Amino acid sequence: MNHLFATLQTLSNAEYYIAIVVYLSFIVTSLTGALGGMMLLATMALYFPVSILIPLHSVIHLSGDIARILPAMRSVAVKPALKFCMASLIGVGLGYWFYLNLDATIILVALSIYILLITWLTNRLVSKLASIGYEWLGLIMGYISVTVGAPGPIHLAKIQTDYNNTIVIVTTAAIFTAFINVIKISIFMIGGFAFVEYQPLLIIGCSCAILGSLTGVMLRSSLGGILHNKLIIKIPITLASILIVVKAIFI
Repeated sequence: MNHLFATLQTLSNAEYYIAIVVYLSFIVTSLTGALGGMMLLATMALYFPVSILIPLHSVIHLSGDIARILPAMRSVAVKPALKFCMASLIGVGLGYWFYLNLDATIILVALSIYILLITWLTNRLVSKLASIGYEWLGLIMGYISVTVGAPGPIHLAKIQTDYNNTIVIVTTAAIFTAFINVIKISIFMIGGFAFVEYQPLLIIGCSCAILGSLTGVMLRSSLGGILHNKLIIKIPITLASILIVVKAIFI
């Protein structure tokens, strides 16, 4: 606890803001399915270049994934998870190659466009995109997660077509993204990314991700309807995405 208080004293105003968004975004993820991930990604992209953004986002997102997995580990759909995870290894590898070879400005613009598409896609269209096998889904999501940071709600839509139990859906979806994030973090570490340089932000970010996930789980039954149309989340995500393009092109 003393270490956490000491960490708080070293944070900049921007890092405090990101920590607040982390907490809120993981509540939103529990209530809406996936828009919280887009919310966090868009916010962090305003403060960090892609080379820093994606590794840090992976660590923070993994913390929230674990907080959703541990309370319901026995509810994971094992066969889909195995198919997805094996294929995602190839996807992450391909994505990392493009991550190393694409211009940072191009990646930022692509990130912004992808966030907008995922934010405003209709549920029907997302479901159509998810009507593929878990192997192809793992390959595509593994690739996307490295090149733009977060794959969005496609995997959630796929699981919902095969399962009706909410706990199974949420826990299996968290397994998918957690596995990808573990592989991404490992690759970034091997590639020499210095996570320790961002220790204060990662400590508070991971703490807020865990608290946000647990809070969202508790509020899901009573507040889930408040964000039914998701417009209250889509508008700030859209504004942040536009600012990302402006930053990438003009700054």
